[in-house]
Amino acid sequence: MLNFCQGRFRDALPHLCFAEISHQSKLNKRNYQFGEIMTKDKIEFWEKCRKLFSELTDTHSEIDLKGKTSPYTSINGHMFSILDKDGNLGLRLPKEERLLFLEEHQTKLHEAYGTVMREYVRVPHNLLVNTHSLSPYLIISFDYVKSLKPKPTKKK
Repeated sequence: MLNFCQGRFRDALPHLCFAEISHQSKLNKRNYQFGEIMTKDKIEFWEKCRKLFSELTDTHSEIDLKGKTSPYTSINGHMFSILDKDGNLGLRLPKEERLLFLEEHQTKLHEAYGTVMREYVRVPHNLLVNTHSLSPYLIISFDYVKSLKPKPTKKK
């Protein structure tokens, strides 16, 4: 899982972003990738997408944006939207809405770390910029996930 620089590397080497080992990578060392050079343009684009995602979630008081380096939203233990490292927003939709969204916006299913997320659609960037048009889809996603059986909480 590649994330933006954290800690001491951010100050020392602002133009490099080092990979962090995700939980999956700890289990499987072959998935570990170290070091991805992030251009200034790519970082600025991601920051812009994160700001737009934040503005979108701010339109609904029930929805909280979580995660600093990999922003996402979730409720009852189910994630329903995610912004990946390339600035692509994935939105979880019910089957009927998902098919309509894919056809209407001529997009595809969202991919994360090389895996297709079957219930998520990739939101086109021109729609991400238009918060007013995207907001109803976020509500549909929120309502869909809220209707799912809550995941049990883990005891610490």
